[in-house]
Formats: sequence, structure tokens, C-alpha cells
Amino acid sequence: MRGDTAPPVTRILVPTDFSPGSEAALSLAQRLARALGADLVLLHVLDRTPLDVETKVRHEEHEAQRRLCFSSGRSEPAPPGAM
Repeated sequence: MRGDTAPPVTRILVPTDFSPGSEAALSLAQRLARALGADLVLLHVLDRTPLDVETKVRHEEHEAQRRLCFSSGRSEPAPPGAM
């Protein structure tokens, strides 16, 4: 199919565990999203642990929001439901 062009990239999904390697991938994805005018969607999957799951989830959610704010240049996490 010569002459066909690929559809534009409108969304980039970045899975992250906030390790140094995934933060490097996030940095690259941010540059790519800016260059393409695409939205950036982060995916962080929490490990389910039977011991005090609620506390762990709250901590990991807070840490994920803090790191996302830092990487996007915002000083505070987005309000609940804003993302």
C-alpha cells in the first residue's frame, strides 16, 4: 500500500513503576508527546498485598502523584477526578 500514511499519534501510554529505567522512559515519552502534540497517559499498577493494603495503596498513590507532579513541573497533585 504505497502512499498510505500512518494515522497520527494522539495518545502515548507509558507504564511506570517509578524505577530509574521507567523514569528515563517517561522523560523520552514526554519529549515525544510534545513533538507530536499527543496526550501522555501514565499507567502504574499496584502490587496487591494482603497486609494493610489500604495504607500501601494510599502511600503508592500519593508517591505516584508526587512524582508525576515533579516530572510535569507542577507543584501540587491534581485534585481528585481531574485526571
